[in-house]
Formats: sequence, C-alpha cells, structure tokens
Amino acid sequence: MIQRFIDEHATDRIKLLRQQETNLKEKMNVMDWLSRNADFLSADPIQECILAFKELYNTDNATLKNAYIFAKHSSNVV
Repeated sequence: MIQRFIDEHATDRIKLLRQQETNLKEKMNVMDWLSRNADFLSADPIQECILAFKELYNTDNATLKNAYIFAKHSSNVV
C-alpha cells in the first residue's frame, strides 16, 4: 500500500517535470526529490525518471540546456 502511494507520488512529480509551464527552479526541485527518493521507487517510476531527465537534457534549445547544466541549486544529488 505504501509502495503504491510512493510510486503514484513519483508519477505525479514526473508529470510536473514534463510540463512546459513548470519553471526551472521547480523542475530542479522535482529532480532533487526523485533522486533522493530513488531507493524507495519501483522499477517503472525509475525508468520514467530516467526518460524524463533525458528529455530535459536532450534538447536542441542551447539556452535551456545550459540553464539545466549550470543551474545553481542546493542539492548535491543531481
């Protein structure tokens, strides 16, 4: 029961990560949460995380790509 709740929360976070309306700081926070809690996720949400992370970094928009790469954040996880 708890595992299902955690996986559903991760799925909601991944959806937030993929939304165009979500700003860079919020996306970094989502990535931080997903990275910190990866030990508690099932295989399917982990695979979705990896795909979502790749989608963010594999963009033709150089400005956006550099924004993710050089973003200042307080997490050592990402």
